[in-house]
Amino acid sequence: MFEPSLLLPQAITAIPAFLLWLSMALSIGISLAYACAHTITFLTQDIKWQTITAWTRSLLKWLLMGALGSLCLLAIPLAVNWLPFWKITPILSSLSILIPEIILVLTTILLAIRVWKGEKRMTPRAHLTTVWLLSLFVGLSLWIPVAVMAWMEYPQESWISFQDLSIVASHPWNIVFSALGILKFCLLITSSWVIGGGFLLIACLRNPCEKELAKRSAIIAISMVLIGGVLTLCIGDSTGYSIAGNQPMKMAAIQQLEKGQRKAPLVIAGPIQIPELLSRLATHSNNGFVPGMSDIINGEYTTANDTPAHSFYQKRTKASQAFYARRKDSTHISATWDMGKRYWGYLYLSCPEEGIPNTFPLFVAFRLMVGGGFLLLLFATIQIAGWIRTEIQERIWFKYAGTAIMPLALFCSLCGWYISLYGMHPWAITELLAVSSAISSLPLWVLGVEFLLVVGGCILWTIFIGKQLKSIIVPS
Repeated sequence: MFEPSLLLPQAITAIPAFLLWLSMALSIGISLAYACAHTITFLTQDIKWQTITAWTRSLLKWLLMGALGSLCLLAIPLAVNWLPFWKITPILSSLSILIPEIILVLTTILLAIRVWKGEKRMTPRAHLTTVWLLSLFVGLSLWIPVAVMAWMEYPQESWISFQDLSIVASHPWNIVFSALGILKFCLLITSSWVIGGGFLLIACLRNPCEKELAKRSAIIAISMVLIGGVLTLCIGDSTGYSIAGNQPMKMAAIQQLEKGQRKAPLVIAGPIQIPELLSRLATHSNNGFVPGMSDIINGEYTTANDTPAHSFYQKRTKASQAFYARRKDSTHISATWDMGKRYWGYLYLSCPEEGIPNTFPLFVAFRLMVGGGFLLLLFATIQIAGWIRTEIQERIWFKYAGTAIMPLALFCSLCGWYISLYGMHPWAITELLAVSSAISSLPLWVLGVEFLLVVGGCILWTIFIGKQLKSIIVPS
């Protein structure tokens, strides 16, 4: 379990991070809706589609402003609370990582300015192209942050440097273009379409404009929800397969699987289970072996590369031997060092139990995420029926179903991120850096002042942006 001294800095970081993620997820979704509406307007010159285009553009403007403010607030805890993390991972602040991200962010800002300020100085076709480029770059601006988080979960081809004990990778592009990073980025984009579509649907149901405008906006919203939902399910399956192969402890914790087995069932709750489904999800084979937590601790399974896995004590021994080899001779890289540099994080752990996350929250979060996903698709189907058959729109349950789509999408996405990050426990970077060594040791009064500053700023900024969005969705 987390110690209080570790929990508060993480909580302070999580609040503006949540606001940034929410603002960007909505921005990605609404930017796509704006681009689609703008395209239809360009092709048809329909006055009603022009109204929808202007409406979605106003929503996008304030959502991007919300993201920018959240980013500024997030910079405070990242700089203050995680200083040891940045010192030990200089590769993340290297020019190879920073310059592409700065270019993507600045390009997004410049395109946004061009869209809102330069419309009269561009031809309609050029403006439409700029709008689609803005929609593209709003998503791309998150590529590198998501790739870095994926690398922290599975630091492929990374180890501790012999010279200064910092964490290095064979090449920065292995971080940016890792398979898991690409999967997680695609998952973020498709889930953002669902969240943005749900938000637009709420706006359609709440806006007292004429029904024809609401119906046309709802067509875009429901299309985004359905397409994004189906793609999220497909990409989620591939992500789960990757996690099972490269992060077996996380998969075992999600299922509370103590001892591994073949033809492993997926437990729904208590005695309710689906035969062989866990093996199918984890290995893409009904007869696949899914290691349990005790198998992983004891090294009683084979890895994704079909090599015998090391036990907890074997990894810790290799790390200890590397530590003493370096202390004995700090000028010569020995074979002992090479064998232990990938398991340096085990020096932070004293017993196997410290390497096992709390399974109950992960077990519950996974089931809530999957159950919420199926409810979301059901509610989207109800919306399709309602917008086709006008009489259904007057039913109270139709409006409830539409209003529930965005909260459900948010909830499912949050559960997914919770599983992704909390399932890493106790690691900040898997097997290389523990959370306890990545967080700054700050006095309680400093954390208190920081908490008031960051959380107060988040509340005020949320109220301000919320009022702007409300004035657009429900005009006076």
